[in-house]
Amino acid sequence: MRIAILLTFIFCCFDLAAQNIDFLDTVRRLEEVRIEAYAYQRSMQDVPAAVAYLGATDILRFNNSSILPALNTIPGVRMEQRSPGSYRISIRGSTLRSPFGVRNVKVYWNGLPFTDAGGNTYINLLDAEAIQNLEVIKGPGSSLYGAGTGGVLLANPYKASGRTLNAGIMQGSYGLFRARAGLNYEIGRTQLSLQSAYQTADGYREQTEMRRLNFSLFGKSALNDVSTLEYVVFYTDLAYQIPGGLTWAEALEDPRQARPALGVTPGAVEQQAALFNKSTYAGVNHTYRFSDRVINRTGLYGSYTDFENPVIRNYEIKTERNIGGRTDTGILLGQQKNSSVHIGAEFQYGFTPTTTYENLLGSIGEVLEDDEINQLQYFFFAQAEHEFNGGWLLTIGSSLKFLRTSFIRLNEINPTKERAVFDPILSPRLALMKKLHANHNVYAQISRGFSPPTVAELRPSEGSFNQNLEPEQGWNYELGFKGSIKDSKWYYELTAYRFELDQSIVIRRTLDGAEYFENAGGTTQQGIEWLLQLKPFTYGSTLAASRFWQALSWQHYRFNDYSKAGNDYSGNALTGSPAFTYTLGADLQGQWGHYINFTLQYVDEIPLDDANQFYADAYTLIGTRIGVRMNQGEIFAGVDNLLDTFYSAGPDLNAFGQRFFNPSMGRNFYFGISANLGLRKAKPVVK
Repeated sequence: MRIAILLTFIFCCFDLAAQNIDFLDTVRRLEEVRIEAYAYQRSMQDVPAAVAYLGATDILRFNNSSILPALNTIPGVRMEQRSPGSYRISIRGSTLRSPFGVRNVKVYWNGLPFTDAGGNTYINLLDAEAIQNLEVIKGPGSSLYGAGTGGVLLANPYKASGRTLNAGIMQGSYGLFRARAGLNYEIGRTQLSLQSAYQTADGYREQTEMRRLNFSLFGKSALNDVSTLEYVVFYTDLAYQIPGGLTWAEALEDPRQARPALGVTPGAVEQQAALFNKSTYAGVNHTYRFSDRVINRTGLYGSYTDFENPVIRNYEIKTERNIGGRTDTGILLGQQKNSSVHIGAEFQYGFTPTTTYENLLGSIGEVLEDDEINQLQYFFFAQAEHEFNGGWLLTIGSSLKFLRTSFIRLNEINPTKERAVFDPILSPRLALMKKLHANHNVYAQISRGFSPPTVAELRPSEGSFNQNLEPEQGWNYELGFKGSIKDSKWYYELTAYRFELDQSIVIRRTLDGAEYFENAGGTTQQGIEWLLQLKPFTYGSTLAASRFWQALSWQHYRFNDYSKAGNDYSGNALTGSPAFTYTLGADLQGQWGHYINFTLQYVDEIPLDDANQFYADAYTLIGTRIGVRMNQGEIFAGVDNLLDTFYSAGPDLNAFGQRFFNPSMGRNFYFGISANLGLRKAKPVVK
């Protein structure tokens, strides 16, 4: 049935104009892009921080179903997938705290907090084709972004000008099917973009079916010459099954099986392990320009989530309600406007009633815990920037954050409210850049990271409320070089850093596999990141544009003063972080619209437990996508894991019973088509 729909769609689309992200136009935009991170509004080369940028072309040079492969092209960044729809993001080793989901990485959506008040981020709610661009800040998000030691991700929704209808269909291996449609409309001073996408997959393993329906809206209205209103809304209905981890022997015997039963403990299939998430998010930003020197942006957001999660141990149901806001005032100073100041604040409040039941083969049993959790957090920030003569740029900023969490277990005989209140901590950042030459810059920065425990860590699946869990905090030291060589044909970045983290939050497991968290002594995370990119060029009459790039990271991460159950793990490699990763890419486009994208990625072996007794083997992945972009349409096809490599893209760390492995898909294929129909303005009626 799906094949019939796809073939029908292909024949219909030849009469439409393609939804075409033109490679050459995108390249020109990328060269002119202004980085938003830390409010710099400068080119990538002139930003004194480790920031990566992904535009629409970077995100959609793979199979359009996920941002995972695009993020994994960034040195120092790893996005992992245990099964379709289940993701983790690690920036310079922050995976250690995440048995699942995204923690210790602050995410913003169109300038407003997307990470909730409890510190959790449902990155799987976002559709890849609903994202216009991403910026990734590596290292502590001090000053403008408050607490966080694992980095910041700034995402912006899809925005299109003009009046168009767009649609697309994609089919792939292991039951992957994707259909999308959208409407972009402009009238007067108002711009609207409505996108919808439906995606399903059977998955490579047993118990890995996935379904996601997403609707997203972006709107922008110029109220007058000095005032603008932006609004974003999305709704996502997400469901995916959870296969559970396997031992190495089980993975070798049958990598496609789900976690089997063990003794009296049922397996993932028997317990119908899965996750169901229905979420709505709405936000509005108002920008007001008081003068050519003073501008304010203030926004509010709210979100609501219905969440169900039957797993092998239990069945959790919760509703998450979050509200928040952010205000930022920027002021230009000096006759030459060579100084600026940003001051502002951000607040979030979350209320989460959570009930945990027995899991009776996928059905709800007796109540185990009935809890209510409230979390309030807010911070104030300030940042000053000044350009000195001689090519010097100095940035000084800091934030002061306040956080409290309250917890009550309603099914106890005498319920008592417990609190976790954290002392406010100052998170400063100092950055200095020197222009060595017109095409070469060097910068240094020092920043302090502060990351409090999330609600999922204060109240883990083990069931207790750990009000004694302390925040992580530490200092990051960084030195970087950025510039262009060979008549600006090559762009390069070289960064060296050392992050000294105290009170590291690490995961523990009970005998039945439940997780809980404790503070370890600390970690030292030092590394080198390298990016080299050949800017697009033309060759002869057949090659319209080419781009080559390579990225690598070396990570020497070690535990300090770390003991567990009488064992001293000081000096061991940080769990979950490979020592070395390397990515090579090439994009070629011909004069007639045909193109090919090629990507190779190598990931070194990964320590799976704190004792470093078990490692996941190193692996190499190769993928390619080919297609034709014509005036009348675009057709594409591709293959991932071309070498049919056996690997686990999202291992379970410190897993009970050595069930570390979640085998990933072997060689898999996809193909599809997308199109765009321009809407003409109505002609005036002549009387």
